[in-house]
Amino acid sequence: MYFHVGAPKTGSTFLQEAFWANRSRLVDDGVCYPLDSPSGHLAPTIDLCERSWGGRRNEEWEGAWNHLAATIRASNCPRAVFSAELMGLATPRQAARAVASVQPAEVHLVFTARDFARQLPSDWQEQVKHRHTVTLTTFVDDLVRHGHDAPAPFGELFWGLHDAAYVLARWSDVVPPHRIHVVTVPRSGAPPDVLWSRIASLLGLTAKGYDLSESRDNTSMGVVETEFMRRFNVVTRGRLSAEHGPVLNRTLGQEILASRPGSRPIRLPRKHFEWAVQRSAEMVAAITRSGYDVLGDLGELVPTPPPPDEEEVVPEKLPPAAVNKVAYHAVAGLVDEVLSLRGRARTLAERLEVYAPGSLEEIHRWRAESADQPDGGRSGWTSVPPVRADDTA
Repeated sequence: MYFHVGAPKTGSTFLQEAFWANRSRLVDDGVCYPLDSPSGHLAPTIDLCERSWGGRRNEEWEGAWNHLAATIRASNCPRAVFSAELMGLATPRQAARAVASVQPAEVHLVFTARDFARQLPSDWQEQVKHRHTVTLTTFVDDLVRHGHDAPAPFGELFWGLHDAAYVLARWSDVVPPHRIHVVTVPRSGAPPDVLWSRIASLLGLTAKGYDLSESRDNTSMGVVETEFMRRFNVVTRGRLSAEHGPVLNRTLGQEILASRPGSRPIRLPRKHFEWAVQRSAEMVAAITRSGYDVLGDLGELVPTPPPPDEEEVVPEKLPPAAVNKVAYHAVAGLVDEVLSLRGRARTLAERLEVYAPGSLEEIHRWRAESADQPDGGRSGWTSVPPVRADDTA
C-alpha cells in the first residue's frame, strides 16, 4: 500500500489525474487505485484528519475513510496507491489509524518535494485562489519570521504540508524509514513524464504505455494575474458565497487566467532567496539523516536563482493599469464561458424535451417560484426539481 501524502504544488494534481485516467491499466499491472470519481480522495482524507473543508463538515464524509480502507483490503491487486496532499496534516494518532486500517498490507509513504523558493510563491497563489487577501510580501515575511506560528491558517498549512522532514516525522512511528520515499520534483522546464517515471518505478511499473494526455498539472497563474485575483477578493469580500469558490478557482483561475499569454511567473522576494537556500539545505540534511529512500536528486530541492537581468515584481505595488489588463482578459473569458454554458444548456434542454415532454415548462415554473424566495432563489439551485416517474421513460 502506497500513501502519497504530499506536498501540494508538486505535481500531485498531475499524478492524481494520471492514476484516474489509467485506473484500468493500473489494475492490469497489479495496482489498485481505489476511487470511484476523480475527486474521490477528498472525503476520505477529510474524514481521516477530522477536519472541515471550506468551513463546514459534510455528513456524507463520515465513514469515508473506513469505506476507502475496506475497498483497498478487498482488492485482489498486490499493490494499491492513494494520493491526497492533505494527508500530510495527519497527526501521529491519525497516521496510526490510516496504517492499521489497511493491514495486513505493508504500508509505504510517498512524499513529492520541491524547493522552497518555488513552493512559497505557489502556495501564496493557492491561498489567493481560495479567497484570501494576504499580499505576497506579508505571506512570505510571516512564514519566514514565525514559521509554524505564522498567522492562521498559513503557518500550519504551509509548514505542515510542505516541509518533508516535518511531515514525515509524524508518520515515522508507524512506517519505517526504508518504506518512506521522498520523490524530488524536477526543476522548472522538465517534461512532466520525468515525475511520472519516478513514481512509476516506485510502484514497480513500466512508465511507458500509460496515457498522460488527459493529465494536467495544477497550472499556475502569473504574478499579475494572481495579484488581480487578490484585489478582486478584497473588493468582493462578503459578497460571494462558498458556492462561488469552484468558479473562481477552476474557471477563472486555472482555465482563464492561467492560460493568459505572456504572463510572468511569481518569484520569491529576493530578500528571502538566501534564506530559502539555507532552509532547503536544512530539509535536505534532515531527509538524509532520516534514512528515507530518495528517488530523483536531492540537489533539485535547493533553489536556483532567477535570471540576473529579470526585474523584480512586487505584486501589491503593481499599478492599476497593469492589473486592469488582466481584468479585461478575465471578463472576456467569463463571457465566453457563459456563452458556452448557454449553448450546452440549450442542447440539454432540447434533449430533455424529446425524452420528457413538458419537463421544460415544469422547470420554468420551479425557477419562477424559487425567484420569490428571500435569497432570489440562489439556494434553490443547489438541487434540481424532482423528476416524475413518467418522465424517465
